[in-house]
Amino acid sequence: MIYDLTLLLTAVVAGFMLTYSITLGAYFNYLLSHNMDQGFSNFYSKFRQDTWAVNLYQACVGLQFFLGLTTLLLTSYPITVRSLAVIPLIVLLSCHRLTGFSKSEEEVNSGKPISNETRQNYLKWNLPLHYLYFCVYFISALVQLLLH
Repeated sequence: MIYDLTLLLTAVVAGFMLTYSITLGAYFNYLLSHNMDQGFSNFYSKFRQDTWAVNLYQACVGLQFFLGLTTLLLTSYPITVRSLAVIPLIVLLSCHRLTGFSKSEEEVNSGKPISNETRQNYLKWNLPLHYLYFCVYFISALVQLLLH
């Protein structure tokens, strides 16, 4: 049962990453590339502060990792299958950090003025990283399903 939930949530997070890349992430890039910073400062930053949306996203991604870790530690499936569920978040966090995207993302979402350096880094990495994350989560879910 825990393995099935892990697999399901891995696929859900993959779907979120693809949807983000196609819609919200592309919209964010549009705003930044057209210097429509008020879209962040006046609206999105306030939305993030006033709602639980970011916390719910973090809970889904965190729960997927927690279930993957639980599956890794407590089930008898082959180690290659069990480890697939924990790899995506490690890839995500590593890529966010190594590219400097995490810093750019936080600055863009803060509602404060956006520097040109932050803007360029965000535009450079936002969509490629999220498409990569989609691929990593999707492949993880697919291989888990096939090897199950």
